[in-house]
Amino acid sequence: MKRKAFSPLNMLEPMESFFSQILNSTPQCILLIDVKTNLIVYANKTCEDLYGYTQEELLGVPMDALNSTGRSIIQKEMQGVKDKYPKAHCFKGVHTHQSGVSIEVEIVSKLTIIHNRQYFLYNISSRDRREKYEASSKKFLAVLPGGIRQRADTVRIEAEFEQALQES
Repeated sequence: MKRKAFSPLNMLEPMESFFSQILNSTPQCILLIDVKTNLIVYANKTCEDLYGYTQEELLGVPMDALNSTGRSIIQKEMQGVKDKYPKAHCFKGVHTHQSGVSIEVEIVSKLTIIHNRQYFLYNISSRDRREKYEASSKKFLAVLPGGIRQRADTVRIEAEFEQALQES
């Protein structure tokens, strides 16, 4: 087998684009917050829908500007993230959309170290969206006869779930 010449430097730009596309395709909001400054240093595309700001507008914003849970509660949760390092810490909170609407969220956070600097990596999902998804899936499964429910095609069911979610 003949191998092509490989240089890690040649791969940096395509890999950055590759991972950027993956991060922007995920249905969860992903934020990276600098532990020292509490500023958002990365936000994926999904955050635009959740918060109503563009990715660029979110960069450099203090996390406190989006978080309406309460500073003392968040400090406790962030300490929980640090205490669980290298594992993730899950908690619930309330964030604020640009319009002023409160959003109940579930957060999986992990302390990560990049170039000797600490960051909180947040994976955030809207509790409202998840609950709508679960309710629509229960409704859909309830109308299926028992035998079909057990043999249902997963791809078809997921498409029906997504359609029901969009309709709700």
